[in-house]
Amino acid sequence: MEKILKILFLLIVALALFLFFENNSKAQEIEKLKKEFENYKQNAKIELLNLQNQIDKLKERNEHLERIILQKDGTIEGKNKEIKQLKEELEKEQQELKNLEENLKTKEQEFGKIKQEYLDLLLELNESVKWFKNNSAIEQKYSWKSDILIERVTKDCVFKDKLNLACISHLMENTAISIKYKNDSELGKVDFLQSVKQTIDREGGDCEDYSLFFKALLNTLKQSKINATIELFKYDPKVDSIFVIYPLKREASESYWYMPHSYSYPTLKLNESYFYVVCYLENETQGHCVVAIDKNKINNSEQLILLDGAELFEPQNGQFVGKLEKLKNKLLYCYQEQKQKSCYDVILIISDWDIYYKKNEQYVGLKDYEKKILTVLSS
Repeated sequence: MEKILKILFLLIVALALFLFFENNSKAQEIEKLKKEFENYKQNAKIELLNLQNQIDKLKERNEHLERIILQKDGTIEGKNKEIKQLKEELEKEQQELKNLEENLKTKEQEFGKIKQEYLDLLLELNESVKWFKNNSAIEQKYSWKSDILIERVTKDCVFKDKLNLACISHLMENTAISIKYKNDSELGKVDFLQSVKQTIDREGGDCEDYSLFFKALLNTLKQSKINATIELFKYDPKVDSIFVIYPLKREASESYWYMPHSYSYPTLKLNESYFYVVCYLENETQGHCVVAIDKNKINNSEQLILLDGAELFEPQNGQFVGKLEKLKNKLLYCYQEQKQKSCYDVILIISDWDIYYKKNEQYVGLKDYEKKILTVLSS
């Protein structure tokens, strides 16, 4: 029994040792697991913090994106309004463009008509310039009357190397050509510039017609190479001399025409002279035309001022009547009568190739209009 008790005691001790070691091993294992758990817990906290940070950043990013989306939505809405407005403006501009195209087409048609009118006007101007050239001299066999006049002038009005213009005026009235001063009512015409041939056929004309004919006659004599000084006469009631008009070559007992209280007034050489019809206003309703003699050849309106000092004569009698004087951009007809000087505005000048009118204090010729038309047509 005692032996059994010893054995039982040993078993109990062995069991106790086993349980002790077993429990100790479990405790160590538990301690290890506990440490592993603590490590896991610590790592889990760190991961949770990282995740939380990431979540916070994602939230911020999300909020930022939401704000951007809201802004973009507002921008898109604004852009949509802007696009709508631009579309409306585009439609409006397209309609305006259509209207402009229609207007352009209309204007092109109008311009075509105006261009044709300009071309017609240019043709008329060229014909007018041609008219003045054609009437700048008297051609041979132009008229048997003019041929006789030229022959008589060459024979009877050139004396001692002087061409007596008073003699020419005398022969114009007292030969077969019989040209006399006639106003428009006598000629049965409205006021217009006659051609040289019309003046011959009608046996007269008004002052501009008379002056144009005399200018043409002087140009014809110039072409015939007559080397003579042009001679006018001056009237002065104080002088007691006379100026012989016709005949210049006469016998002592022969009768003659003359101007009393007058004396010779020589001017330029015929072959060095250019002639111009000059018309001026005596008052608001009346004017007169004479002929100018000058050494300058005028080719355009800007050169007219070169006629300053040109000598003027009355074509109806060959009398010196004054000179042209410049005043700024215009010309004046001036004459001295005793101690008093009188001047009048020159309103028209006719050369051998153009006619110049005074317009807005300036002179404008046909060539000026032609130049303007050519500028318009080329633009």
